[in-house]
Amino acid sequence: MLARAAEEAKSDGKFLVVYMHKPLYSGGNHIDDMDTIAIRKFYAPLFDRLGVDLVVAGHDHVYTRSMVDGNGNRSDNAPLYITAGHAGSLKWYSGTDYEVENKDPILPNYEFLDFNSNDYEWRTNPIYCELVIEGNSMTINAYRIENNESILFNSYSLSK
Repeated sequence: MLARAAEEAKSDGKFLVVYMHKPLYSGGNHIDDMDTIAIRKFYAPLFDRLGVDLVVAGHDHVYTRSMVDGNGNRSDNAPLYITAGHAGSLKWYSGTDYEVENKDPILPNYEFLDFNSNDYEWRTNPIYCELVIEGNSMTINAYRIENNESILFNSYSLSK
């Protein structure tokens, strides 16, 4: 059923977007939680195989962006994974040292990430994302709040 729905969306030229609470790929310290590893082993190859365009998640209170294939490697032809930040709370999760478990589709040392808000001094600022779809283009804009102003700090576009 899921494969059929994905195939229909793709054949109609629509973007295929998945939303989930806990991210498969993130810069936070939940990257090696047992449940995260289990869902990553299951969903990462599935999302890659189905041609998912974007996977949005939260939970880790950081902003990260990466394109990761079903084997855990960075790839321009893979789903875009966004961990959407922490707009409602000043709580944030730093990274952690983790071991790559057998058959876990992930690279060591957060090497799968293209952008990680933990790398910046403003990482504890509230962060939110905006998703803009115009025709055959989808743009994800990430903003941080500083002195009651929204400051665009990262933007990424996908095209059909």
